[in-house]
Amino acid sequence: MLNSQLSVLRRQRKKYLDGDRELTEAVTNVSHDLRTPLTVISGYLEMMEDKEKDAELSGYLDHIKNRVKAMNRLTEELFRYTVIHQQQELKLETVELRQLLSETALSYYSVFSEKGISPKVNIPDFPVYVVGNKNAIVRIIENILSNVAKYSDGDLKIELKSDGEATFSNSAKALNEVITEKLFNRFFTVETARSSTGLGLSIAKTLSERMNGFLTAEYSDGRLTIRLKLQTPPENEKTEG
Repeated sequence: MLNSQLSVLRRQRKKYLDGDRELTEAVTNVSHDLRTPLTVISGYLEMMEDKEKDAELSGYLDHIKNRVKAMNRLTEELFRYTVIHQQQELKLETVELRQLLSETALSYYSVFSEKGISPKVNIPDFPVYVVGNKNAIVRIIENILSNVAKYSDGDLKIELKSDGEATFSNSAKALNEVITEKLFNRFFTVETARSSTGLGLSIAKTLSERMNGFLTAEYSDGRLTIRLKLQTPPENEKTEG
């Protein structure tokens, strides 16, 4: 009886893995197929910008250009998703998280300014070391901040603790507890974010788990809080790798 149940479970697991592999390959192919025509369209748009045109035509071209940029972002997000899921291991080392967090948050200054978001940052005045991968950590922070830009009602509070836990909190009336539980689901999008594939936070969660950390989200009193926790190295290894 037990052997029979184990056999069923193995078949179900194989079916799931095969389906996930097929989905990843399909997304990879689609992202590659979209890149070429988008590049061609962008090229023609640049050529048309050099031609004489009236204000109405210029407005149409600007609109097309913005939509092409959005499509390029979505295609790149799909491509990153497949690359990350095909890459099984990350090279881990001791990383100074405070600097990465500060620099990445600063790079979003113009984005937040356009959205009317005023960040408040509370970080220690000493280095905070974690075990992780620099590129992966930056990608996680970028995806979290992109999520803030979509849903924040105008505020953002970033906090970093000495134990390697970073929290990102903002008011978000467009969300609720049910939606928050789905934020890490692949391809899930809230209607107010139609230009997104819904892969950003899914990618961030996958990367955090591959660094033996975790990423969670909770919604309370109209505020969304995303929490990133990475492991800290032993005391004798707290030097940036």
